[in-house]
Amino acid sequence: MITKFFNDRLMFIANVLPLIAFVWAFRFLGNWEHAFEIGGLLSLVYIVVSLHAKKTEQSFMLAIHCFLLGGACMFLLEIDWLQNIYAHFLYATLFLWLFIVGCLQTIYSPAGFVGLPGAPRERVVRASCILLLATFAAFLFAWKGPQSMILVAVLPFIALNYVRVVLQKMYE
Repeated sequence: MITKFFNDRLMFIANVLPLIAFVWAFRFLGNWEHAFEIGGLLSLVYIVVSLHAKKTEQSFMLAIHCFLLGGACMFLLEIDWLQNIYAHFLYATLFLWLFIVGCLQTIYSPAGFVGLPGAPRERVVRASCILLLATFAAFLFAWKGPQSMILVAVLPFIALNYVRVVLQKMYE
C-alpha cells in the first residue's frame, strides 16, 4: 500500500517535471530552443517509463508531452514544416496538440477524450465531442487573441480542464 502510494506520487512528479523544466529553462535561459530540448527530452523519458509501466495517460498531460516533444524535434531535427506550425500558431500550438490527442482518444480510447471509463460509448463520444469543440474554441482564442501567455495559454487550459470535469460529472 505504501509502495503504491509512493510510486503514484513519483509518477505524478515525473509527469509534471517536463513542463516545470520547460518553463524554468525558458525563464532562466531565455531561449525557446533550449527550453523545448529540455522539456522534450524529459517528456520522452516519461512517456517511455509510463509505457513500460503500462500506465494510461490523462489527455491534457499527454498533449503537453506531445507539445514539448514536437518542439524538441522541431529544433533538434530542424523540421521546417513543424517550425512553421510552431512559429505561426505560437501559444495556440499547445491547443492544436490537445485537439489532435483529443480526436485520437475519442476514436481509440474507451474512456474517450473526456475520460469516462466504463460509461456507455454514446455518452463518451458526446461528451468528448463537446470537449473537442471547447478545445477548438480555445485554439482559436489562443491563435487570434492577445499574445499574453497567461491570457491565451494558461487561463484557457485551466478553463478546458474545468469543462472536462463538468462534462465528466454530467455524463458519468
